[in-house]
Amino acid sequence: MSDLNQIVDLELAIWNLAPRDAVPAAVMHPMAMNGGAVIAAVDPDIDHMIGMALAFPVRQTEWMLWSHMTGVHPNYQNRGIGFALKQEQRRWALANGYNAIHWTYDPLQRGNANFNLRILGAVTNTYHVDFYGVMTDSINAGLPSDRVEIAWNLRDERVERLANAQEPEALDTSDEWFLLCRGANGEPISTKFQTVLTTTLSIEIPYDLAALKKSDADLAYRWRIALRETFQTAFAHGYVADDFVVSSGRSWYSLHRLV
Repeated sequence: MSDLNQIVDLELAIWNLAPRDAVPAAVMHPMAMNGGAVIAAVDPDIDHMIGMALAFPVRQTEWMLWSHMTGVHPNYQNRGIGFALKQEQRRWALANGYNAIHWTYDPLQRGNANFNLRILGAVTNTYHVDFYGVMTDSINAGLPSDRVEIAWNLRDERVERLANAQEPEALDTSDEWFLLCRGANGEPISTKFQTVLTTTLSIEIPYDLAALKKSDADLAYRWRIALRETFQTAFAHGYVADDFVVSSGRSWYSLHRLV
């Protein structure tokens, strides 16, 4: 249980959570004993946990893992540890009979979007409005807790290629149509879906959500609502977000119509 208590400490450090919002060790223990995965990354120089990934089994159309939390201590971020944690989670899932892992993230967060879609090869076509209700931690406070649900199909060819540390393929954006983009004044500008004549869509998000929330909280809220409405429309018409672009201070989702 002492190791699990280290994971609780990590939760508090990574997300600056109130203690009541952390997953307690008493929950992680039966989770690990009954089909779930509790995975940690350790710094061998100090023999201390620096990253964690928690997942438990759920059933939608079939049994899969639900990845509730994955994070790396702020002092160790941007070193590939998050990627290693997810790949260990994937390896464990396949070894234990799971073919998919699902989780959620805030679709306004550029870093998470790029990691989940571009680096891991996951996809999404499911939008949840205010998924967690009111959140008060330093990352999520101030906006409705909307989330997209990620599907990481573990045997997908692209997922396997990325898992083997191959570079993501270059994305052809020449035929993309922006369903939502950032105007000159930073406002979200939407295009009516009826005017879209391509099977490839782009949906832009602010480049730095944290900075936007600090400088103009009302504008950040307008982006939340605009992105919500745009994703809901695109998903309802059979599109899936399957890649992400970061270029010249801009960032956007790439969506394709499901066949």
